[in-house]
Amino acid sequence: MKKIIPFFLTLLFINGVMGQSLIKKKPNSLAELNLKGKVKQLVETEYNAVERYGRIDKGDNLGYSIYLFNKQGNKIERGSYNPDGSTKTLKSLFKYNNRGDCIETIMITEKGDSISDKNAVTPKTVFTYDKNGNCTQWISHNENGEFMNKVISKYDGFGNVILSEFFMQPNKWATKTISKYDTHHHETVHISYIEDGTLLSTYTHKYDSKGNEIEQLGYNKDGGLIFMERYEYSYDRHFNWTRRLVYKVNVLNSVNDRKIVTV
Repeated sequence: MKKIIPFFLTLLFINGVMGQSLIKKKPNSLAELNLKGKVKQLVETEYNAVERYGRIDKGDNLGYSIYLFNKQGNKIERGSYNPDGSTKTLKSLFKYNNRGDCIETIMITEKGDSISDKNAVTPKTVFTYDKNGNCTQWISHNENGEFMNKVISKYDGFGNVILSEFFMQPNKWATKTISKYDTHHHETVHISYIEDGTLLSTYTHKYDSKGNEIEQLGYNKDGGLIFMERYEYSYDRHFNWTRRLVYKVNVLNSVNDRKIVTV
């Protein structure tokens, strides 16, 4: 998400491994992405939004992401690509144990622009779980096995992450995040602090009846608005969203289209 300084790794943690619950059914990746049905592939493409003859349309292609899922509904690969098909960011590969817990993530990139260049494995992340299936810690190391960063998390009785501490050094946290949830286990408030205890930012979230986020607001330590996005959705017959309109500060900014491939 957008609120913690190490954005990319935090996004990997939130989207790749969510807390498991003692009460609710343990979610797989499809549930975390709010996808219904036996989905084996998801392709999500982002476009600039344009208005033609009074109608919203797609403009320039900004790139796309591809997710692959196993039979248990857990994602096993995620890659982001430029419109021409070249790699935009690192590709993530996910491994699971017999309980469906993600135990390792390997990030792969291509060195250079030549198609003949060999793939290079870069950061590897290993996850630790408690007896309830909650991911309590993940640690990332570089290709030489050296420590990069880690996250330690605490949970409530429903398996929701209520406290996350991000470490840039083995024993010293850099940011701390406190989260609050509604009765449907959707995160509604996300408050981050830096290492000296100073408030960094506060983000709030609202959702529609289908569980999709419809608004995200961010505030700095003084309460000033620093981020504002609103979302509108179109759905298929399974109530999976297939198009999302993204408004930034109440101005239509982009269109996200989804192609959902089922078994």
